[in-house]
Order: sequence, then C-alpha cells, then structure tokens
Amino acid sequence: MSEEELIRTRLSKHEEANSGTYPLASSAGTEISSLLSQFTENTPVSIQPDDLGNTFVTRGRIQTFRKGGSIAFVTMYDSTGSIQLIISKAACQDFQSIRLMDLGDIIEVEGKLCFSKTNEKSLLLLNWRLLTKSHRPMPEKFAGISDTEIKYRQRYLDLLSSEQSRAVFVVRSYALRGIRDYMEREGFLEVETSTLNTISSGANAKPFTTHHNALDMDLFLRIAPELYLKRLLVGGMDKVFEIGRNYRNEGLSTRHNPEFTMMEFYEAYGNFPKLIERTSHMLAHVEMYLENNLPKNILPIYLAWKESRTFTFSNAVQVTMLQAVHNAAEKLGVKLHITKSGVSYEQLSHHVDRKIDIEEMWAEVAKSKSMGQVICTFFEYMAEPFLTQDYRTADGKYSVPVFITEYPKDICPLARAKDSNSSFCDRFELFVDGRELCNAFQELNDPSEQELRFKEQLTDNSKDPMDFDADYVTALQYGMPPAIGFGIGLDRLFMLLTNAASIRDVILFPTMKSIQ
Repeated sequence: MSEEELIRTRLSKHEEANSGTYPLASSAGTEISSLLSQFTENTPVSIQPDDLGNTFVTRGRIQTFRKGGSIAFVTMYDSTGSIQLIISKAACQDFQSIRLMDLGDIIEVEGKLCFSKTNEKSLLLLNWRLLTKSHRPMPEKFAGISDTEIKYRQRYLDLLSSEQSRAVFVVRSYALRGIRDYMEREGFLEVETSTLNTISSGANAKPFTTHHNALDMDLFLRIAPELYLKRLLVGGMDKVFEIGRNYRNEGLSTRHNPEFTMMEFYEAYGNFPKLIERTSHMLAHVEMYLENNLPKNILPIYLAWKESRTFTFSNAVQVTMLQAVHNAAEKLGVKLHITKSGVSYEQLSHHVDRKIDIEEMWAEVAKSKSMGQVICTFFEYMAEPFLTQDYRTADGKYSVPVFITEYPKDICPLARAKDSNSSFCDRFELFVDGRELCNAFQELNDPSEQELRFKEQLTDNSKDPMDFDADYVTALQYGMPPAIGFGIGLDRLFMLLTNAASIRDVILFPTMKSIQ
C-alpha cells in the first residue's frame, strides 16, 4: 500500500472513530510514570476486570500493536515512560473498535492495574477514545531515523521514533538546571543582557547583521555577552552569570553551529586558581545533579552513556601552552627553541608517527605577527589534536581534562597580563575528550591598557577582530574590581554528557542548508 493510500485509510478511520474531530483530554489523567509507581506485590495477575482494583485514566501515543483472536497488546508511552495495555474481549466494552487504532495514534484509556502472565506491568483496558489520529505512518518500528538529514530537519520524527533522542534533550534540560543550581548555591545572580548590539564585541568572530527599521540603524547579533556582563561588575553586581544564545557567522561542522548556547560568569575579587577550582566543581556538580534528578525512565540511558565514555571529567591536569607545545614537538621528533627573537629547532633521534600538515603549519607561522601567535599556531597544529592520547589516567583507559594555561598576552585582548611574566596571561582553555569546552581568565581592568589592546588587535588581528568598544573603556574608567571571568560552550558540554558525535545531535533545530 502506498503512503497516499495509507493516509486515506487513516483519514477514514479518524472519521469513523470520532467524526474526524480532535477532542480534549479529560482532567483526570495520570502520567504513566505515576501508574508504574503504584504497582505492588498485591497487584493481581489477571485479565478479568471483576477482581481488580481502582480504575485509572492515562494518555499517550501507541508505540506497538499486536492482536490475536480475542486479545490484543498495545504499548503506549508518554514523556515519563511506557506501559503495556492488555485489551481483552471480556474486559473492553467495545473490543471491535480497536481495529481503528494505528501506530502513532494518541489515545486516552481507562483501565485497571495488573501484571501480565509474563509479569509485565500492565493496564487492563476497559474503555478508550481517540484524541489525535496519526494520519501519516510512523517511522518503521520506532527504531529511529537513520537519515541524518531527516533527523535534523524533521526533529519531531526523530523524537517520535527514538527514546535515545528524547533522552538527549531531557539530559540537556536537566544539565542546565544543574548549572543554575551550582551557580545559585555559589551566590551568583542570573542576569540577561542584550542580544542586539550596536557594535560587535566580546570575542573575535564574524557577526550576523540585521537592521532596525524604526531606528533606521544596523545592529549585530551578539557574539558574546562578556563586555556587558563586566559592565555589571562596574555597577556593583559582584557575582553574575548568564545562560544565553550567541551567534557567529562562521562555518558549520560537527562542533560548530552558527547559533549556540553559552554560560558565562564573572566574579569580582576572584583569582585565577579559584577559576580552575570553580570549573572542576561545577562539572562535578552537573554530573551529580543528573544522577540524582533525572527522571527514572531517562536515568538508565544516561548511565549507559556515562559507562561507555572514553574520557573523564575528573583527574584534570594543568599544562602551560608553551610546555604543551614543547611536549608535543618532542613527540614529533623535534626540539623547539622559542625566543622573542625567533624560532629554531633541531631534529631528535626518535620520531613518533603523527600526521600533521607541516607545510601548512609553517605557512601559518610565517604569517604570524607576534611570537604569541607563533606559539598559538604551534599548539593548534602539534599539541591540540593529540591531547586525548597524551594526557590519560594512570591505567591509560581514559583521557583526562586538560587545562591549557598561560596564553600569550598578544592573543588575549581582554585578559590581564601575569605579574611574573607580562608576555603571558593567567588564562586557561579546558579541553575534554579533545574538545575545547571552556575559556576563562583573570580580567583586564586597566582602562588605559584595555584601550591600547583594543587598538592593537584592530591592526594585528586580520581575521574578524572585535570592534573598538569606547563605552566599555569608559565603564572601566569608573573602576572595575579585580575579577575573573569564565565561559563554557554548553552545546559541547551536552555532547560530552550524551556521547553525541555531532553538535546537531544536541540542538533541537540546528541550522541547515536550505533545500533548493
């Protein structure tokens, strides 16, 4: 039967079942998880209605249907779980009407709790009614969508057909709750700042532009909330955080979506060691929060994901960027000599077979305008791709989080220089499973130095430098307390928590190329 014929058949069933209407649900409904929690040792094993207990009303979508003679078995689910319906000719008032049921239909049922003969928690159906007819056939066998294009473009089909996919977005929601729970426990105030900005600031990235008709002016969608949140520190709000959407007009990949979610916090009077401590504590808190609060039908899926990880959020190591470069170079069979005047190297006797594009790396080094950019280029080519194999637990089973610290000052226009070495900043990026997850540093609060850095990066950074933010400099001139700042890409965190291979797997409606 063709899809068009199936649709016509289902429309006919809809008309016969309730004249094609879409009735409202009754107010007496019980969630399936609540029904499941009410089973006891005394719940009978029976398909006879007379000796059973109270009746219950519940609603959900039909997932499976099998019928044989005078009995049928239906699996129905809602967002909290699934339950088997036993439909017998002896108990159901209108047994013949079940021929109008189809996979995907949303129904309301009345029944009594019982165990099946195979000891499965069930509901013996007494009455049922159709709430919403599924006119189109469901994805086959509810096994999930294998075509990723359909999966991302028609997310509702993915969610309908895969409990794993539904679990991803439940975990995402609860992880956000866990982050908020941690920040509020630590005394931070959640705030919201503007996403429509007159200048592009807060990070080096290409912005999206739009136009405000009433004001007749161009605006930018924000690339980061950083400078607005630090204005709040100037205003006396000492501990603030924001969870919000950012927008960067850049390429798409398994780790990049133009619209993404970040959490940033800023803390007056904090110091750099506290930044690393807070980061580790927050990640541990989120994991604990998930295990203690996830719904019962989702927790086993999450724990299975956790068990299959090849990395850990604990046992983190701290390595300076320069040391990471030297370590990686030696594993490539090269000893680097990096000084303010230039770079030289010598070939070592041993060599590890690691594939990097040497010619492309040296081409990038040649284009660098400062030694800081040279070090950063070396890190991106020689060290970053191999963090997961170079930093592992003692038994070698898991990769561990790596805090890469002490970034060159000339690639950090918003970070404060170290007192002990003004060429570097107290900044870290945290890599988990080889993915850059967090970025944080001791904030620059000297207005004259900040003005100079803004001007320098406008000339030195040829790739999407942020605009000169004169009002932010003015704000600093009123005095911002010494502070620490932190940002985490939440979509990447959700990827790690759910073992997702692509960022699109953890965004409900990712950006997709339009179909011509």
